[in-house]
Amino acid sequence: MAKPKLISMKGLPCTGKTTLAKKLAVENDCLLVELDDILYPIADGSRNTLKDEVINEISYQVARNMVAKHLKMAHNVLLDCPLSHQSHFDLLRQVAVHANAELVIVECRPQDFKWKEWINQRQGTSSSSGAQFKTETWEEIKKLKGERYGDYETGNIRKVIVDTTMPSLKAFDELLSSTLPSRGKNSRRSPRSRSPSHKIKKGVRIIDSRSNRDSARRSNRDGDRRTKSGPRQVGALNHHHVLNIVNQPSQETDKRASCSGCRKSIPGDSAFYRCNQCRFQLHKSCAEAPANLERQLDEKLPFLDPETNDYRFPKKYWCGSSECEEKQFSKDCLGCLFKTQLRCGFLPPVVPNHPCHPKHPLLLHIFRGRDNKDFKCRACSERGDSVFYKCKACDIYLHVNCTLLPRIVKSKCHMDTLSLFKSSPTDDPDMYDEFYCDACERERNPKNWIYYCEGCDFATHLDCAFTYTD
Repeated sequence: MAKPKLISMKGLPCTGKTTLAKKLAVENDCLLVELDDILYPIADGSRNTLKDEVINEISYQVARNMVAKHLKMAHNVLLDCPLSHQSHFDLLRQVAVHANAELVIVECRPQDFKWKEWINQRQGTSSSSGAQFKTETWEEIKKLKGERYGDYETGNIRKVIVDTTMPSLKAFDELLSSTLPSRGKNSRRSPRSRSPSHKIKKGVRIIDSRSNRDSARRSNRDGDRRTKSGPRQVGALNHHHVLNIVNQPSQETDKRASCSGCRKSIPGDSAFYRCNQCRFQLHKSCAEAPANLERQLDEKLPFLDPETNDYRFPKKYWCGSSECEEKQFSKDCLGCLFKTQLRCGFLPPVVPNHPCHPKHPLLLHIFRGRDNKDFKCRACSERGDSVFYKCKACDIYLHVNCTLLPRIVKSKCHMDTLSLFKSSPTDDPDMYDEFYCDACERERNPKNWIYYCEGCDFATHLDCAFTYTD
């Protein structure tokens, strides 16, 4: 007997989830369970006697119970919900495991211009039912995006990311039919042959981390199959290199492999960095930022066109993955972008022992421009996109320039040198409601990084330290 299928939508408000869910339910012979059909009546019936969080949790519990019941009856099910919290995903995965069902996540990510248009169209037209759960303005959406609302890893669960801005879903259906679990024998259409786990076509991106893992195992068995440019890269198209330090190289180093940066061999007695998803590895010296590498707050990234903000590299390098078309540099490949900037020597992949975040290393991430990767910088609270440093363990994001600011500056605003600090040791939110910059005397956010003189308890905004710099 074939496994039942569980497809769950995922995405922020007004991303086209429900429209797509109804099409997918028909195309894949699924019973449709809509969270809003449960949540809104509970919200309206409670008459403000229940907190929104309680109503939300009750609604998800009822939805999961309905899904579990249908799966046990061998029905295919599609759940239309935001699935914004990791806890909701984990519980849904447990439902799938207990029912021996195959789970697929379909995440909707429209382009901003269309997303904003949909939000504006919905204003004033939606019913009052469950009004407190409806996001009404584009500013609210941007806030959720900045907080990375719903941004979490799904492990080995297959995920399909859809650009719902597409005028036609034909291309999506072609990819989906070859990537989702095959339909049963009673389906209206016969299953098509499976396609590779990574594809990019007309705004649709397929991610199957289980295939990545299988490919990595095959690559480990076939370690002697390498390109001239270094170790064979596996799954580079849709994954970022998560580099971990290997301090016992005598047991870990593949003696036939070389550094993916300088292409020289890695000595058997030297520590090195290695990606935990593929064979990408670097000398410690090639990976880490030199002590004298510094950038200014307003400095433009050297590989971004100042007018179009597109990537502009003096030379381009292929990542070594067979997934890249024609086996050459592709701007749609994360591996090619990462390797090209590395070979060009622009930014260090790893910043260890940062004074404002010494506990874990900060890792460089480069996204494709079309990914619309938006984040809030932990250092300055300003927006950013595409290129940043991240601590995976703490889930914090940082602008490149904020990460590589000078550790010590001499500024005209203070007689002593100022050092980069995560916060002032004397800032006490329990005692004070407001905090001020000692240079410009304007209010400052106590959560933001500062330049600070410990001896004088003198704190400034990051930009103020440079405004008054000699």
